[in-house]
Amino acid sequence: MAKLTYHCEACKQKTMVESDATAPECCGNPMKPVDPLPVCEMAVSPEHSRLDGGDPCDDGRAG
Repeated sequence: MAKLTYHCEACKQKTMVESDATAPECCGNPMKPVDPLPVCEMAVSPEHSRLDGGDPCDDGRAG
């Protein structure tokens, strides 16, 4: 089953729950879902650099 990450807007705490579960509560309010980061499809090479918009993306190295 897939998991979703939620964050609290008041205290910035994050938690992961199953996708079919209801949104957890923190600080007396329901937590908001975090949008997933886009994954890089390929490294920029001279041949493909004209297609690169220069936007940051998640390369999978972050914890």
